[in-house]
This record gives sequence, C-alpha cells and structure tokens, in this order.
Amino acid sequence: MADIDIGHWRYLARELGMWTDYWDVYGGYHEASVPAIVAVLQAMGLDAAPDDARPAEEAIAQRRSRRVQPVHVAWDADEAVIPLRLPEGVTRLRVDVRGDEGVDWSFDLSGDELGGWDADGHGPPWRRLVLPERLPFGYHRVRVEAGPEVFETEVFAAPRRPTPVAADTRWWGVFAPLYAVRHPGRCGPDLGDLDRLGAWAAALGAGVVGTLPLLATFLDRPFSPSPYSPASRRFWNELYLDLEGFAHAAAADEALDLLTDGPLRATFAELSASRRFDYWEHHLRRLPVLEALANHVASGRSPLSQAFRDHLAERREVVDYARFRACTSAVGRTWHTWGEPQRSGSLGPGDVDPALEHLHAVAQFGMHRQMGELAASFRTRDQRLYLDLPIGSHPDGFDAWHDQHVYAWGASVGAPPDEFFGEGQDWGFPPVDPWSSRQDGHRQFRAALHHHMSVAGVLRLDHVMGLYRLFWVPRGLSARDGIYVGMPAEELFAALCIEAHRHDCVVVGEDLGTVPDEVREAMHHHGLLGMYVAEFAQPSWPGAELGQPSPGSMASIDTHDTPTFAGFLHGVDVEARHGLGQLAAESVSHAMTERAQQRTNLLGFLRARGYLDDGGAAADDDGDAEVREDLALGRALLACLADSDAAAVLVTLEDLWGEREAQNLPGTPDSRPNWVQRFPDSLDEVTSDPALADVLRTVHQCRLAARERARGG
Repeated sequence: MADIDIGHWRYLARELGMWTDYWDVYGGYHEASVPAIVAVLQAMGLDAAPDDARPAEEAIAQRRSRRVQPVHVAWDADEAVIPLRLPEGVTRLRVDVRGDEGVDWSFDLSGDELGGWDADGHGPPWRRLVLPERLPFGYHRVRVEAGPEVFETEVFAAPRRPTPVAADTRWWGVFAPLYAVRHPGRCGPDLGDLDRLGAWAAALGAGVVGTLPLLATFLDRPFSPSPYSPASRRFWNELYLDLEGFAHAAAADEALDLLTDGPLRATFAELSASRRFDYWEHHLRRLPVLEALANHVASGRSPLSQAFRDHLAERREVVDYARFRACTSAVGRTWHTWGEPQRSGSLGPGDVDPALEHLHAVAQFGMHRQMGELAASFRTRDQRLYLDLPIGSHPDGFDAWHDQHVYAWGASVGAPPDEFFGEGQDWGFPPVDPWSSRQDGHRQFRAALHHHMSVAGVLRLDHVMGLYRLFWVPRGLSARDGIYVGMPAEELFAALCIEAHRHDCVVVGEDLGTVPDEVREAMHHHGLLGMYVAEFAQPSWPGAELGQPSPGSMASIDTHDTPTFAGFLHGVDVEARHGLGQLAAESVSHAMTERAQQRTNLLGFLRARGYLDDGGAAADDDGDAEVREDLALGRALLACLADSDAAAVLVTLEDLWGEREAQNLPGTPDSRPNWVQRFPDSLDEVTSDPALADVLRTVHQCRLAARERARGG
C-alpha cells in the first residue's frame, strides 16, 4: 500500500478530535508525528496502521452520516434545536421526550413542519427539529420515530451561570487534609473530626472548610491510597467513616464493645502520635469494627437495616461496587486478569463472598449517611463544604471496570514536558474517549458531579482544562510523543452547570499553568472561579510586586501540590527535587537565588502597603527567630490576600504554624512519602491555640472590610 501523506494523517486526526500541534511552556512548537497519531487512533479502538488510514476515514464517515448526534445543548431555556438526517421518503415523525426529573410528553409532526435544511456534502441534508415546548433544566432523552427507523439523542437543558457569585462576595475558609488531623481519642481521622474543625472555623467567621478528595481508594490489595488516584469518583472512602457514631446509630453492640476495647484504643492512640499517616494500619485496625457493623446492619437486626435496604434499592450501583471491591480483595489481583464474564464488568451474587460484599455495601451506606449529615451540619452554620474532584481514576478501579466502554485503553493521561519534567509526565490512568462518552450521554461525568455536589457547597475541578482537552500518552511511546485530544467542552460545561444549579454549588476550576484562553473565557462565561496562588504570583526580578487576585478567583498562598509557604521561602522543594535527581546542581543554585529574591520582593511589597512593619521578617540566624519571621511574613501575606478583591480566600492551616514539609511533591509517587503528613498537634490543640485563632480573626476582619469596599461602603 502506498505511503500516506502526513498532511492527510493530520487532517484525519483533527476530524477525530486531536490537536495535531501545540506550543510548550518554553515557546517551542510541536507537531504530531504519524506514529503518535496512529497510536492514538488505535487507543480510540480504530484498527489503523501507518500504511492504512481506512479505519479512520470510515469512522469519520460514520459519525458524519449519523441520523442525529448523541448530545445537544440548550442554554438558558432556549429552544432545543436538534439537527436530523431523515431517511429518504419519510413524511411524518413521532417524537417522545423523557426528562430525568419528570418531563414526559410526545407529539407528531410532518416533514414539512421541520425547519430549514442544510446540505454539507456528507450525507442526506440536515433538517431542524425544534421542540415545541421549552425544556426545564436537566437531561432529556429524545426518541424519534422516522418511518421504519428509530433514533435517539439527549438534550442537556442548562443554565449558563448556575450559581452566580455576587460581585461583593468575599468569603474565606480553611483547608486541611482530613488524614492530617490527629485525634488521640478516636479511631483515626473521620468525618466527625471534619465537622469539629468546621465548627471551630465557623466561630472565627469561616464560611468554607476544604479538604483533599474523600473518594474511595485501594486500602488492601492492590494498595494505592493516593487521594488523586481513586478507585471510583462515585463512592466515598470508608477510612473516614465515624465508626463510633455509626455504631451508636446502628445499635451495634458488638461493634461498640470493640470500640471500647482497651488495646484497640491504645493502638489508635499510638498511631495518632505519629507524624505520618499509616493507611494500611488504620484500615487493618478498623476492619474488625467495620465487619461487626456490616454483619449487624445487613442481618436486619439494626434500626438502620431498612434504610440500608432502601439505599441499595435506590442505588443499584452500590451493589455493583461492593461486589467489585469484594472480588478484588478476595482475589488479590486486578480485574484485568480476571476470567470472563467478571472481567467484562459482570459480577453476580455467587461470584463473591457475601460477607465481603456486605462489608463494602454497608460501609458505603454509612459514608453516604454521614456525608449527608456532615453537609446538613455545615448548612446549619451557614458554611459550605469544599471538596476536590480528581481529573481521573485508578486504572484498576471500579470506574474503569464498570464503564470500560468509555475509556481509551491504549493510552494514559499525562502532560507535555515543562520546566520540572523535561520528559513530560504519564499519570497512569486511562483517558475517557470523547466519542464514547458522548454516546453514553456523559453519564460517568454526570454521576461524579452529582456524587460530590449533593454534599459539597464548593467543588474544585482538578485540571479544569480537561473539559477542553487532555494530553494522551499512547502506550509504548513517551510523554514527549503525546497528543492533545479535544473534549466536547460545551456538553461537559452543560452537565456541570445543570448539577451546580440543582445543588447550589460554587465551582472552582484549577486553571494554573499554561491554560488556553478559551478555557478561562468559558469559566468566566459560566461563573466558575479561577485560582490565584501567591507563590506563583510573586515574580523574581528585583523590585517586582506581587500580582493581585482578580474578583473572579479563589486566592491562597499555596496548594496541596506546591511547597508550604515556609517551605517555599527556604527552597525545601528545590532541595527535594535535587535530591531526587529532578534538578541539576546549577539549576538548584539558580532556583535558590530566585527564591531569595522573591522573598525580598515580597517583604518590600508588604511593608510598602503597611502589612508588615520595618522590623518584621528580617533575616536572622537564630532558628526560633527564623520561624517567627516566616510566620510574620505569612500572616502579613494572608491579611493582604484577605484585603484583596478575590471572591474567596482559602487558608492552609499548616501555614499558620510554619510547616516546611509539603503534603505532596508532584512526579514522585514512588520516591517520596506523599499524602501522609499529619499535623504536629492534635485537633484539640489546634482549635484551642489562641495564636492561630488571632490570625484567622484578622483574616475575617479583612474580608469584612473588603466586602464593604466592594459594596461601595
């Protein structure tokens, strides 16, 4: 077969959603190679080869000639317009509309009643079906009978700005990973601790309490506890279940007896004393209590037993999830190695140990119940719970097994080369195939949003650019050879807006780094807050001033993926990267010089604006004095951010006591202990510390003053 011109390959790639070129962070221009294009096509399930473009050409032709596209969007109750390619000779249509919240109506019309047609040269002319009634916000299945043929589509009727953030919004909150909280008198950190943290913050004026993802992770086999590699984005992590509260609600005497057991209490007190959270030990020690709870609730003897059965009846996927986790635990191997039909997403009651199934089902029921109670408790304090939605999920997890059809299994998601990762990054989880997701009505994405927004008043979307495009790294190629694949942004934003509207949830998009202009334009258009991080906003040339947050942003000093403020000031992350071989010695020297200049610039900026007196945060060789100076500089910066026009300010609790070690160093999943660092003091000590409370009261007063200025006061 003759060689295929590279221009033709790039044309086919673009038609199938690929971005065949991009600019990197250095200003370098990259064009996709033929091997990379072919590998991505293969990941999409097309049997393409370097000398055979016919599968790609046929896929394009089939998508173009469809009678109707899988999804359409109607914004702000506009007329729903559905382009159709009608079979030849059809003169009448029967249309049925079924909404997910009660819409149910049908009508007939003749072909002459359809709107004008348009010929595009790729099939029969398009005709415009305009639904005669405006659709309420939600998801609507439209079924069209056209002579002998029947075809269906979904209409997402969505508000453009679902939860508008008022121009004078100036709320603030605190942020803490839940696993970092130490409470010696309890069986590990749990949702009760998060509620207690919220009550303390509310008394100081905080309207938001944020934490890292609380999603299910692998705690046994396989062991993979990272909050950003969840086993599912639709189920909670049972590690954070308040065992004592659930046991009392379930009247589970055996579980209560276990919880009062002296040796168990001593074990948890010992675990709580450690500065490193041990996921394995916490899970292992909690397991007997969970088993007792599961046996009691599933047996029918508990006052919660009927509610448990009702929960399973309403959410069938809980059973699917529980069986998957039971099978994974029992077999000890990933689902990719299972036999059929289990490997293909089918597990029956005889395929798993009922006790293990009950364990996971009851644990999810308990978490569902307690997350609802937590959200209600926050609402009574006029607070919002802030949660984080990861961009993907574990390749061996439930989502990947249950919804195999929406994934591209020949690739993984990553990032192109940048200043920290010269070879690019491969994050290891499979990308969602945009065409497959469209055909499925984006149900997995919708379910993940609903899962979070049903309890969260604020939801942060990790890597919000993923609504527009994702960087695919084809299997067998390096991240340098990756290709951006476009996503159906309008449809995904519509689903996001529908769920945010239904649940009154404010959405924050993680838009740090190199993000296309159209992403931020869409965020502004739909009322999403962007992110401002002071560590990224302080330039390093002499005399440079700190960049200020915009009114449409959530401001913070740092994030879970950056060094803490004290760590930033002292270049702890630079030294760590050097120690891991990520930075050469000459790069370390340059980076440390830049950090010193950034500190000098920040000092000058804060002094000039009256947030720091001339004697504050000066250089000193004394260790304690150095800590005091770091704290003074950090508190001045917090006051500056709180005084700003940012819609929201999030305070990382660890910055209040000058913590230098970061929770995470990106790109080091196996070479550094990430997501394990705990607070040096217990929750009781943190919430009774007058110095911490004074800082947060200052933040609150600055936010009140900023709101008055925004109102013209």
